[in-house]
Amino acid sequence: MTDAKRTTTTWTRALAVSALAVVLAASGCSSDPAPPSPVNTDQTAAPTPPAAADIGPQIRAIEAEFAVTVGVAAMRDDGRIVDHDADVRLPYASTMKVFIAAALLATASPEERGTGVRWTASQIDAAGYSPVTSEHLDDGLSLDALAEAAVRDSDNTAANLVMESLGGPAAVQDFLRARGDTTTVVTAYEPELNVVVPGSDDNTSTPSALATSLKSLVDGDSLDTGSRETLLDWMSGNATGDALIRSAAPAGWAVADKSGGAGGVRNDVAVVTTGSGERIYIAILTAKTDPDAAYDDEVVEQVARVVLAEF
Repeated sequence: MTDAKRTTTTWTRALAVSALAVVLAASGCSSDPAPPSPVNTDQTAAPTPPAAADIGPQIRAIEAEFAVTVGVAAMRDDGRIVDHDADVRLPYASTMKVFIAAALLATASPEERGTGVRWTASQIDAAGYSPVTSEHLDDGLSLDALAEAAVRDSDNTAANLVMESLGGPAAVQDFLRARGDTTTVVTAYEPELNVVVPGSDDNTSTPSALATSLKSLVDGDSLDTGSRETLLDWMSGNATGDALIRSAAPAGWAVADKSGGAGGVRNDVAVVTTGSGERIYIAILTAKTDPDAAYDDEVVEQVARVVLAEF
């Protein structure tokens, strides 16, 4: 399930047995030396990139306190990056719904998005958590309204119907691949989207990949201005994000996010706008190492507080 805390223990049981092996296997490290840098004959000094912050000790303390694996990546438009285990591969859960909605906004015309869609009670039963679509069995909703329900309310049936209109999970992955994300693997509808089998990359990503993809949606040319504003509006109304990154943001900062949760997995991806108007793109993925433990919102909130303090 999603933010309704459906128990999905496959991933957490694997973490309890071999969390370290999962992290190492997912890191994608290479021993190949970096190619030599070209000689710069320009006498104008290149700008010095912002120094990286070492948040490792603080994040490791959170991991120890809550018995959880944490990966986080945050990047600002000026190039400043704050991260910890940003390349660890973890389940993304319902955070994927923001990318499903973005794919619709990017590829369908307003007329196509206004098309009415109907569904059955059996589709709702199969999908699980569906607070919006269960109220509209008799009249249906447009694709736009379904995408909004998927982001704002984490409605599983709505996400499945939007994904189906795009051509299925493979179409969502193709959308991400076309924008440079070679990491995220999308293979399933809800609720199977939450199931991660040890040894498989299906239904997983990394904080770095998700934060970069989110930045491409808001700061790149993936979406036109109107679609970008629509997506941020939907994310700003995310009903399940108040206790996560939004809770950690300083007064006067705005947070547009999409949360995800299943079993011991609790995640949040967000566009954070500072009081001075700068944007920070952040992805926090967490998974409990106890196979029977439920996720904890406070983990994400504490990690976000550490990260945002660096900006």
